[in-house]
Amino acid sequence: MHIKVYAMDCGCSGQVFRVLEEAIQQAGADATVEKIQDAMLLARAGVMAPPVIEINGKTVVRGRTPKTAELVAFIMDALIQEEQEAVQ
Repeated sequence: MHIKVYAMDCGCSGQVFRVLEEAIQQAGADATVEKIQDAMLLARAGVMAPPVIEINGKTVVRGRTPKTAELVAFIMDALIQEEQEAVQ
């Protein structure tokens, strides 16, 4: 699983990363987290309201810090989708 987090390099982004790490642990997922915090890279990606969290290329959160349980649900959905794709 590949997770991208687009966030400004400020104190509030630390909370996003803490929540995400907790959610990954609770879901028992094997995930690679890519942190994109450079303002130029955020602009190139079209991120106007950080933070943005993408899981396997799908945007699941935009413009707010999610609750851990919400991210666990998104991660579990992505795990199910990965399993289904592996079977096909």
